Amino acid sequence: MSYFEDVQNFNAESYANLFANAPNDSDLIAAINSTYSLDIDYDEFIRTYTFVMNSTINAFMFSDTSTKNCADLAAWADNAYISGWGYMNGFIGERSETDRIRYADNAGLVLGYLNYDPMEKVFDSAYSTLVYTEQGGLDTMPEVAGVGLFDGSKHGIYIGNNEMIYSSEAVGYITKDFVSNGGWSSWCTYEGVDYPQEVTDAIESLNEDSSSEN
Repeated sequence: MSYFEDVQNFNAESYANLFANAPNDSDLIAAINSTYSLDIDYDEFIRTYTFVMNSTINAFMFSDTSTKNCADLAAWADNAYISGWGYMNGFIGERSETDRIRYADNAGLVLGYLNYDPMEKVFDSAYSTLVYTEQGGLDTMPEVAGVGLFDGSKHGIYIGNNEMIYSSEAVGYITKDFVSNGGWSSWCTYEGVDYPQEVTDAIESLNEDSSSEN
């Protein structure tokens, strides 16, 4: 808002309409500049916006702060993606002292959720190792946000609608992709995370199928 200190006759509804109608951030900044005779540099805006988003873990994303559950794990992953967290080995979502950016490695994205206390807004060390159980092939995966995906070496978090989020060492940050675009071979559950009955039923069905084959 510091850009608007000299803007006269500011109308909030007209301003909001610029956001509603702009197809992307670049066009939005251009429209704001044109409408209010401003000179907001797009690259500077993105750096500032990303830094502000990155510095904060959204306290309102959790549906149940009294438990560690798969819905909130999916929300955690989505928040990390939106906030522009980077990849750094050994990190679980903390901010680097060097650049003040949040980082998580692949397992650390899940460990960060398990160790984060949303009431105190701090990380503890209750979980140091990611413990998971491969349950079955993707054709048996229930449509539940927060179940894990596994390709034999790295983990992803399913967020629904065939989309998943994972921390990628290759690209250097937390990224989003379609499940069908990756080499994900199985779905898994994580120790410390509560899952709904739909997941329990899917696991029981897989166990029954395995027993009948034997």
